[in-house]
Order: sequence, then structure tokens, then C-alpha cells
Amino acid sequence: MAMVSGGYAIYFVFNSLIISVVFGIFWGIIIFNLDRYIVSSIKKTGVFKEEFLFALPRLFIALVLAVSISKPLELRLFQNRIAKEMAKQNQNDVDNFDKTFKDDIQKFNDQLKSIDNELMTKKQSIFSKDPQYSMLMEKKKPLETDKETKEQNIASNRGIISRNYVRVAYKNRNNEIYYKNEPNQLARNKLSENRSLNGELTTINGNLKDLEGQITKRETELAVLIKKIEGETQTTKSTIEAQIQNKQNSYGKDKAEYQDKAKNSTDLLARLEALGSLKKYGNAVWWASLVITLLFILLETAPVTVKLLSKRGPYDEVLDRIEYENYIEQKRLISDLNDSINTTIRISTDKNSKKLNAELKANEELLNSVALAQAEIAKLAVEKWKQDEIEKIKNGGNSVIINTNNQNGTTVI
Repeated sequence: MAMVSGGYAIYFVFNSLIISVVFGIFWGIIIFNLDRYIVSSIKKTGVFKEEFLFALPRLFIALVLAVSISKPLELRLFQNRIAKEMAKQNQNDVDNFDKTFKDDIQKFNDQLKSIDNELMTKKQSIFSKDPQYSMLMEKKKPLETDKETKEQNIASNRGIISRNYVRVAYKNRNNEIYYKNEPNQLARNKLSENRSLNGELTTINGNLKDLEGQITKRETELAVLIKKIEGETQTTKSTIEAQIQNKQNSYGKDKAEYQDKAKNSTDLLARLEALGSLKKYGNAVWWASLVITLLFILLETAPVTVKLLSKRGPYDEVLDRIEYENYIEQKRLISDLNDSINTTIRISTDKNSKKLNAELKANEELLNSVALAQAEIAKLAVEKWKQDEIEKIKNGGNSVIINTNNQNGTTVI
């Protein structure tokens, strides 16, 4: 089963029947020998706790082997369902590609919008920070307020005037009576007020026109700086717009390549991912996968479990005897080797000791010979010194040196 499972799994990696068969056989041999070693390495000591602790790593290895063998077989059993799931995932990937493309375009557009907002802020900052422009705008505000107030007053007065007309009777040349609507005193006062307000309004409009001319002139002067900023901003926008255009131009090609890549993605990892997507908790695929995995776990752990549960038998006794004999034999060999080494060391030590004694004795004789030679040389030197002193006295010398030690009863003259 390991051979079939390993060969089937490796087929999706190399897509080669020869390699799959060779690897399957190789994998089967590995699993066979590993299982054999796991079982044969468990010793029956008679103490279940010790045996279980000793077998625990073997059980873990058996679990790993069971899962590794069962997964490729699950891929083969659920091949059709996996193919459908992979097609569904491929379509989702294509949809995600479109979503990613739209998100990228939106990011570029957001960048362009951010650049425009930043440009607008810079423009406003240029006008707001210019003292001359700010002064002109400050002058304009009260004039516009005054203009608005006067226009509102004029409109209000017109309403009052329209409501305060009276009907007055007149006679013509033929003494015929006719009637005419004329404003009353309040209306006449409002008419007079409106004439005054219109004159003031004309003056305000003239002042506003002059200010607007000055403002327009200053805006033209500041437009040079704004144009420079707009040029720099346009360079950045052009780069982003070029990226958008390139992405839009390559959309069809990139999508086609992505679709081909998604369709051709049938490797082992892709199939395992599809199998994982199919195994939702509680569904048929999940139960089938669980049963297959448990089956292989039972098959892999059965030899170890049987070995643990079985009683100690003659084989274990013979094995202990052989191991003990080997143990004693190795101990004897080690002891013999230690004795040989100790003998060699003892012989070497004796040789070195004798050699050292001989050298010490030779050095002692040499030192004695040197001492005798030095004594003889000293004696000859004293005799020569004595003869020289006698010769000096005979030749008329008047000084005699006598070495005397007071403690020995001698005197120095």
C-alpha cells in the first residue's frame, strides 16, 4: 500500500510513470524496513509502563506513516470530486484576478484624487498666505456685506412702497372726475430713502469693481507660481495615468495567462488543498476520509500494539540471553584490553624508571670526578702560590702575609 500510495503521489510531481514506479518501490522498501525495525526494537521487559514509554516514539512514527500513506489514496478515491473543486477554485481565482485588477485601478484613481486635493490645498495656501491678496480680500468683505445690506433695504422699501399707494380724485378740463394711484407720505419717504441707497450702492459697486480688478491682477501674478506647481503635479499624475493605461492594455493578456496557469495547476499541493476544501465537518467526504485515515492508522499501529499487549515469551528469554552473552563478552574484551593497556603502561613506566636511575647515577659519578678535579687544581694553585711567596722573601721582600683566625689561635700580620 505504501508503494502504491508513494508512486501515485510522486506521479503528480514529475508526471513520469517510470519515476513514479521506481520511487514507489523505493518508498515501499523504506516503509517495510521501518515497520520491521519499529516492531523488532520493542523489548518485552514485563513492565507495561516501561514498554509503553519505549514504544511511544514508535507509535508516533506509525501515525505519521499512516497519514502519509492514506492521503495519496484519498486523492485517487475522490479524484472526480477533487477535479470539480479545483475547477471551482480556478474560477474563484479568475474572479479574484478581476477584483484585484479593479482594486488596483481604484488605488491609482485614489492617488490621482489625492493629488488633485493636495493641489487644491496648495493653491488655497498660496492665496491665503499672500499678504497683498489677503488685504484685498479683507477690504472686499465689508463692501460686499454693505452692498448686500443696502440691496435688502431697497427690496424691503419697494415692498412698503407698493403697499402704500392711495387713490386720489382729479378733474380734467371738462370737469370730469378721474382717479389716480399715488404714494402716501410713508411711500414717498421710502422712495427718497431708496434714491439715497441707490447712490450709495453705485459708489459701493464702483469700489468693488476697483478691488476686483486689483484682485484679478494679483491672481494673475500668483497664477505663475500656481502654474509651476500644476506642472510638477501633472508630471506625477502622468506617471500614474501611464500605469493605469499599461494595466488596462495588458489586462486581456494577463488574464489569459492567469487562466492558463490556474487550469494547469494540478500538482499535488493543489489537489490536497481541493481535498481540504471538500472535507467540511460532518459531510460524506469528511467521514470517508476519517475512516480511511483511521484504517491506515490501525494497520500501522497494529504490530506495535500487538507487541505491547503480548506476553513475554521464549523468544524474549532467548533474546535476553543472547544480549547478556554479548554484553558479558564485550565486557571481557574490554577487561582484556584494559589489562593489555595497563601492562604496556607498567612496562613503559619501569623502562623509564630504570633509564632515569642510570642517568642519575652517571650524573653523580660525573659530579664526583669534577669535584676531585677541582680539589686537585686548587691544591696545585696553593703550592704554586707558596713557591712564589718564598721566592719573593728570598729576593728581599719585607712583607709577609700570615692568615690567622683569632678563634683558632692565629693572628694576621
